Amino acid sequence: RARLDVWSFNLRTEFQEEADGPNGWSLRRSGVAELIRARRPALVCCQEATEAMLAYLGGELAAEGYQWVGSSRRPGEKDETAGM
Repeated sequence: RARLDVWSFNLRTEFQEEADGPNGWSLRRSGVAELIRARRPALVCCQEATEAMLAYLGGELAAEGYQWVGSSRRPGEKDETAGM
């Protein structure tokens, strides 16, 4: 029986970087990439991610074959997206 791991991952938007202090995206992003790299889920569905956040993760995880697809509520503008 084949197993398919699908994650639903609330990344917490980078727009709250200052308010999040030690939990800001810039301080968590490498750990998020490392967790995905270590666990290797087949699909990661993200909430509260921006295109820049998903581009970072896609770049960090490209060697493992990950890439992202999604669209923000306002494409081309700084906004959150539900990416996969």
